[in-house]
Amino acid sequence: MAITTLDKIIEVNALEIPEEIKTLPQWVLWRAEWDSKQQQYKKVPYSYDGNYAKSTTNDTWTIFSAINTIYEQNNKYDGIGFVLSENDDYVVLDIDNAIDENGQINSDLALDMTEITYCEKSPSGTGLHCFFKGVLPDDRKKKRSDLDIELYNVGRFMTVTGELIGQSEICDEQTVLDNLVERYFKVEKLQNTITYDPNHKSNLSDEEVLNIMLKSKSKDKISDLLKGHFEKHFDSSSEAVQSLLHYLAFYTGKDKVQMERIFTDYNNLTDKWDSKRGSTTWGQLELDKAISNQNEVYKKLTDDFKINLVKSRVIKKKSWWIYPEGDTNRKPTFAHTVMAEYVLQEYKFVRYPDADGEIYIYNPQSGIYEIDKTGRKTREIIRSLEILKDNAVKEVRNYIIDTCKIQTEVNSNYVAAKNGLIHYKTKAFKEFTPDIFIIDKLPTAYNPDAYDEFIDQTINKVSCEHEATIKNIHEMFAQVLYPELLIDQILYLLGTVADNGKSTVQHMISATFDSGGQISSVSPQRLANNSFAGSSVYGKMANIVDDLPNIEIEDSGNIKAAVTGGYLEIEEKGKGSRSVRMQTPFIIASNHYPKFKESGQQINKRLHIIPFEHSFKDEERLSVSESTNKIYSESAKEYVLKLAIDTLAEMLQRSGSRITKNDRSDKTMEMFKDNNNPLSEYLEYRDLDYFLNTPDTYTYTDYKAWCSSNYVRNPIDKSDFRTLIENYFGVVWKKSVRYIISGKEVVRAGFKKK
Repeated sequence: MAITTLDKIIEVNALEIPEEIKTLPQWVLWRAEWDSKQQQYKKVPYSYDGNYAKSTTNDTWTIFSAINTIYEQNNKYDGIGFVLSENDDYVVLDIDNAIDENGQINSDLALDMTEITYCEKSPSGTGLHCFFKGVLPDDRKKKRSDLDIELYNVGRFMTVTGELIGQSEICDEQTVLDNLVERYFKVEKLQNTITYDPNHKSNLSDEEVLNIMLKSKSKDKISDLLKGHFEKHFDSSSEAVQSLLHYLAFYTGKDKVQMERIFTDYNNLTDKWDSKRGSTTWGQLELDKAISNQNEVYKKLTDDFKINLVKSRVIKKKSWWIYPEGDTNRKPTFAHTVMAEYVLQEYKFVRYPDADGEIYIYNPQSGIYEIDKTGRKTREIIRSLEILKDNAVKEVRNYIIDTCKIQTEVNSNYVAAKNGLIHYKTKAFKEFTPDIFIIDKLPTAYNPDAYDEFIDQTINKVSCEHEATIKNIHEMFAQVLYPELLIDQILYLLGTVADNGKSTVQHMISATFDSGGQISSVSPQRLANNSFAGSSVYGKMANIVDDLPNIEIEDSGNIKAAVTGGYLEIEEKGKGSRSVRMQTPFIIASNHYPKFKESGQQINKRLHIIPFEHSFKDEERLSVSESTNKIYSESAKEYVLKLAIDTLAEMLQRSGSRITKNDRSDKTMEMFKDNNNPLSEYLEYRDLDYFLNTPDTYTYTDYKAWCSSNYVRNPIDKSDFRTLIENYFGVVWKKSVRYIISGKEVVRAGFKKK
């Protein structure tokens, strides 16, 4: 901005000038000198030696400290300046008349810039200099006289005041500069344009249009808008008006007259419709905006009113700026719905698992859909397209959220490996695609020919080369990989000797399948007693517990429900409880049997114990770091994944039990049954006939006497005693059972066969 009065020149505030440009030897002085032809002061650059400086001659520039010292000690100069040269990549946007006489910013562009980068007042106090770091295209406009803005990068000295307005650091995001050029400094190319026929007439009556609208998927929303009930859909009535006009433009085929007729007949949204806006009205402007932004039209194909979405055009970048009467020299208006449709055209957005769910965006780099819980990724996409105010960004984001596709379930046919998608049943491999909705990804690449000697030998050793045990370990890998429960049992890795390798096998699972947060470690004791524990397990690939504590598990109800794929009431902090179906396998490692308060078949059939009977000798044992390095190597992970994929494909073809029968597991299970039954010693000398021929009062009295004789301090109560006998012998307790006592038939409570 030209200087008109010398006494209003702003003094330099050196403390606020960014350090990154202070370090460059590209500084000059300047003085305001009268230009009689222009009748204003011009800013003339001077070198540190008092001679004229040139923006194209670096010998006339010097370091910041020297220039600033001369400025502060010599009243001869009015300020300092920084030279934009080919040796740096700094860019300056100069906005004239951006600050009014009260010191308030009166330019939307200037306001936007202060939120993005380092901006400072010009020496006159009325302009704004906005600094960026990046590259400008050669084919661009350098000046927009109609908007009082200029964009410089090379061969120009810029006055610097340090009078900060905005951010303290210089923005170095290239996308911001690209958007700035695209919006304000782009050299327009001649294009063939298609104009909308304002005389277009719909082939549907008003009644037909309304009937179709109120039978569409959006019928509830449209009905609310027609009644004026917009609050649950939009923050303002203006947004609601544009939404209703959007639907009318679609169903009337952009018939402006019919759109206005229907809208005004039902208008419960605004009282601004007929208010003047220049030579037109607010309502006419809203109609024009809706028609311009609508890219699809309804077409009646049959008497059944089938909808045909006819794409009139592909939405082009920057088409969200609507210029009045097509005049690009006039200030455009921003159409947030057009930008939102463009984003939905270029990016894949979904809501999961329902209309109120989280937003997920497909990432071509990762090959999966990634959650956008805070909305940051969506805002980043929007801001990469255009420099917008926060409210405009919010409008675009809200439209995307309201209109994007709803996905109710994750694809259950494929798993995402590091290098692509694998079909569970066929093992077919394909490249990533947004057509398959997957939200998790393995940290391991799929290699159908993978092999790793360390993994192979370790599994053979921990299983003592027992074929069924090896298969059980492979099946455990497969179960972790598959999103549904195939094995409705706890996979219990029991170490019967020291240094048995069970933890090493668990680490194989974590290394191969967990890319972060996909494996939980909730103990059965915690699941039984903590209302929040279920939410930690829900949705995970596996729940792995190493070294189960030797503490009794009091309530096994939650565990049985979780292990068998039943429904569990889970609760998250700050949220209400909900009932979910559990599909997470439990893998527990321990050197002792689990201690359940409950015993019997209901617990026994929920366990599949895999014995680890090999003890690694000193010469076989690796250090923790050595073992970890081998397990986390790419070849090791790829081999574990191959074992899982191959085994899973086989398991899915089986009928009946999906896990291989293991004689060693059966033997270990029998030992567990005895260990978990508090009556095991008492029952050593009492068989089924004893309980079928002895009334209940005598059997429990007999048990109490046995406890006293054998120093059992805490005998179980009568109710638990009955349950254990029922489970152990497969009998049922009844109140009325016939017995022969002393030659007489009597009826007493007792046990009988089922």
